[in-house]
Amino acid sequence: MPCGRPSPAALAWDGPEDPGDWQAVTRTFRDGHTQTWWAADARLGWWGPDGTTRLVVATADPGILLDKATWYLATNLPRPGSPHRPEASPPAAAGGGDSPPGGRAEVLPAGRCARRLARAG
Repeated sequence: MPCGRPSPAALAWDGPEDPGDWQAVTRTFRDGHTQTWWAADARLGWWGPDGTTRLVVATADPGILLDKATWYLATNLPRPGSPHRPEASPPAAAGGGDSPPGGRAEVLPAGRCARRLARAG
């Protein structure tokens, strides 16, 4: 596993009006309230958007990546357009919705489940 964290400077961010590498995602909390967070594909060591292990960063503030409000998720779900994505599966094959399969909005809930399982183990 690569050591360290991706640098915030490695991902373009000029604010919500010009998000650069970041995509807005809606995070729903246990009490039902929602908040706009931001997600981006990052690189660290051999992990990257087109590798077999993809690194997704989700945060409330892409400008500073606060420790308590930032998740780093390694997944084997390929990003849309990845060379590891099977050509035979069209984007709608993952059950519909606005997010393509393997898109950042789909990957983040999977990471939340994995984190709960890791805590329970």
